[in-house]
Amino acid sequence: MKNNTMIPHVIIGLSFFLLLATGCNRREITVSQYQIKEIQPSAEAPRGSMLGGTGDQMISSLKGIRRDHKGNLTLSQLESGAYIASAVLPDEMIYNEMESFTSLNFILPAGEGSKYRFKGEVKGFYEGYTFIGNEENPLEMTLQKEGLTYTGGMGTILIGEERIVHLVPKE
Repeated sequence: MKNNTMIPHVIIGLSFFLLLATGCNRREITVSQYQIKEIQPSAEAPRGSMLGGTGDQMISSLKGIRRDHKGNLTLSQLESGAYIASAVLPDEMIYNEMESFTSLNFILPAGEGSKYRFKGEVKGFYEGYTFIGNEENPLEMTLQKEGLTYTGGMGTILIGEERIVHLVPKE
């Protein structure tokens, strides 16, 4: 009797192992609401006077540039890995902080209410996440107290190697 009860557990265990071994553990969903709770607004205040403008800003490193300042940007990425922050829509602006008369540094608005529009594939903007926004209708994510929240556009978020989230507007 004991041998008969062990066989189903071995088969279930073997099936689970085969699923893992063949890569079938990847999860894919399509939704119109999504939030990444681990991504929160920045708590680091700007370090001086703020200057804003339009145009494009190339960003080679994201280290130390996120500030608790509300702003909106369209983001894309070059093949080299550098990011391009663009301020072309009426509600978008490129910000720099001026710590002194000779120091002008680009900052990335990352305060509550900041909106990012991802155009094309943007990998590593937040560690472990790849955002792929539609070229015509970029993926729009807004930083809220509850996390980075989908607020418009169309696109996909790749989360590590295991999850794919397709985001589409409500009909």
